[in-house]
Amino acid sequence: MIEIAEEQMFNNIVIMVLTQKDNSSFQIYYWDESDREKCKPTKSYPKFFNCRFGNITAFDIHEENVTSMPCVLKVKAIAWPPFVIFPRHLQKTLQNKPVDKILLNGIEIELMNVISKYLRIKVEYYVSYKEDWGTSYFNGSSTNTMNDLMTKKVDIAIGSFSVSNPRVALFRMSQSYAEEHMLICVPNRSYIKFWSNFFNISSLKLFLSVFIIRGMGIYSSPDNLRYFDRKERLWFEKQILKNWIDCHNVTRCLEDVYANHEKAICMDENYKNYILHNSKKVGESTLHCLKRKLTSNPIGMIMRKTLPMLEEIDNIIGKIIAADDTNITASLDECNELKQEIETNRKDL
Repeated sequence: MIEIAEEQMFNNIVIMVLTQKDNSSFQIYYWDESDREKCKPTKSYPKFFNCRFGNITAFDIHEENVTSMPCVLKVKAIAWPPFVIFPRHLQKTLQNKPVDKILLNGIEIELMNVISKYLRIKVEYYVSYKEDWGTSYFNGSSTNTMNDLMTKKVDIAIGSFSVSNPRVALFRMSQSYAEEHMLICVPNRSYIKFWSNFFNISSLKLFLSVFIIRGMGIYSSPDNLRYFDRKERLWFEKQILKNWIDCHNVTRCLEDVYANHEKAICMDENYKNYILHNSKKVGESTLHCLKRKLTSNPIGMIMRKTLPMLEEIDNIIGKIIAADDTNITASLDECNELKQEIETNRKDL
């Protein structure tokens, strides 16, 4: 029973066990997971008091003995605005260590803060500036962040994760709180310097779209199939292989797009909106995008199978959505302000 409680991350457990000699008498066990090295299993459990006929004697459970912070919830966060915002100048400091949550912002970070508060659970964030969402397969294998969930290195993954059939089969998904729409865009030529600075991060890869326009070459990443289920991949694979181009240096890719009218970049609409809200306004659009939206995918948190808090998290997200607090457009300005606050605070240090 104790092992089951540990596996489900239950905290502040009180277990009443009948004694072998007297069925009318039982022993009461209580322990606090946070005092036991972040819920690592141990063979010893404290027996705090005895009880007979339901009357507790010589012991009183005081409020200070009950912690409000149970086991630490480990969250992998992919830095991808506007869902997860992390200062670019700190990306070199990321070494698989927990990140101070004061440095993080974005729509999904705000959601996690609310969930942490209402569930009264501590959260540790492990941030990645690489585009390592990872891929899952029906045979049970996974890569990158998906593998971190499979091996229980983390409990939840956030950062613009969309729903796919393999992910639903292998993990638990929260209800959707946002929609991702894929767009094909080309940057405005006059912003080449801005784009070079904005995308000056290592090995940035852009997403793959199932939409191919007039044989146009699309800069994308073939190893990220998060927008496809198995059937879609089989149907589109040959057409995509003829058109996609690996993009490991985004600045170079953007310059190529400027110079070649037969090439474009595929990106998600929320990321495009974030770019537009954080670029200089000089009377013309930073990006030219097709008005037609391509694939549409719900966004949610991906959790490991054994996480017991799915219903509670869904209830919290549902209430926030009902209050219209996750409106993407409204949140973009807020995220931008939070980002500026981070930079201001850094300068004041």
